[in-house]
Parts: sequence; structure tokens; C-alpha cells
Amino acid sequence: MKLFHGLFGTQRSRQRKRYMCESKDDVFDYLNYMVLYAPDFPAEDEMTLDLAFESVESGLKSIETVDGRPAVVEVIERIRSELAVARELFDAGQTVPACHKLQDAEDLLRPVRVKASVA
Repeated sequence: MKLFHGLFGTQRSRQRKRYMCESKDDVFDYLNYMVLYAPDFPAEDEMTLDLAFESVESGLKSIETVDGRPAVVEVIERIRSELAVARELFDAGQTVPACHKLQDAEDLLRPVRVKASVA
């Protein structure tokens, strides 16, 4: 899907908004996508490694906003640590170990039960 230039800010800001995670499920989807394709994403996805990590961070912040219990925040910090190592490994050209770190982040997130918000 192509974005229209000039409608809602820069193309880059629209792209960022389009890819931002908003839930635990979104974070899982992105982590899986990253394991499959990072760092060489399909051209038609208009994805970069920077944008992928930014998107996952957006989802982690959303989880913290919805459920700020100390146990959840602690797990999110551990996930961020795994993601930081994964990013360093990607930057060093070590794709397989980086993907293993992404999977470690998934394993940390899996048992987290995000408290539902009541409307």
C-alpha cells in the first residue's frame, strides 16, 4: 500500500505511525516478522531495522501504559535488554544470534498477562 505524499505530515512520520505496535499481540507479530526477515526486509514492506525496533518499543510502552504493575514493568525491562543485545548483534552482522535474542524476548513476553482496560 502506497501512502499519499503531503496529506498528514512527512512520508516518514506516516510510515512510523502505520507500523507502530499498540498491543502485546502486535509486539509478537513484529518479533516474528523480524525473526523471519531482519535485517533484509522485503522492499515492498518499506521496513528498516530502525523502524522495526522502534515499532516494538512503541508496543512495549503501550503495554506499560495499560498495565503498569511492577511485575509487568520488570519483564518489559528484561525484554528491552534482550532487544538491545539483538540490535547490537544485527549491527555486527550476526543475524542468527540476533534472531535468537528476538526469540528470547518473545519467550519473556509470552507468559505476561496484560491487565485489560475497562471502557
